Amino acid sequence: MLVKAVEPGSTTFLQSIGCLWVAVGLTISLQAVGVPPFVALLASLPLWAMWVYISIPLSVMVTNLMYLCVDLFFRDITSRNTFKVPTKAPVLFVCAPHSNQLLDPIVVMRTCPRRAGFLCAGKTMRKPVAGAIAKALDSIPVDRAPE
Repeated sequence: MLVKAVEPGSTTFLQSIGCLWVAVGLTISLQAVGVPPFVALLASLPLWAMWVYISIPLSVMVTNLMYLCVDLFFRDITSRNTFKVPTKAPVLFVCAPHSNQLLDPIVVMRTCPRRAGFLCAGKTMRKPVAGAIAKALDSIPVDRAPE
């Protein structure tokens, strides 16, 4: 997955670099005055976490976490004919709706050679955990037509 870099000179870039330097400086300074390295790292952990939050978009963090879960859960995932997936033109992958409505798109995203998004039921998007994951993965909510 491609990570969009923070533009040099932007406010976010300056906040990110400033936070990183303060975290490194705090860790080194605490060790210089005799604080054990593990305690110094724990003391600066909120600054490290803030640096990660500023530097890496939430969708990238959640996507990579989902990829890790897929890699740990499934022993082997193979994809065939990925060279047929166009790199620029729009593509539509269809995963039939069933109980694994979040797992199948993540597996497709994992094996696809380009960034892929997916549609998600509007009812699922309103659930606390599944909806938060789907929103972080930039899914598009779709509500059923009233019958």
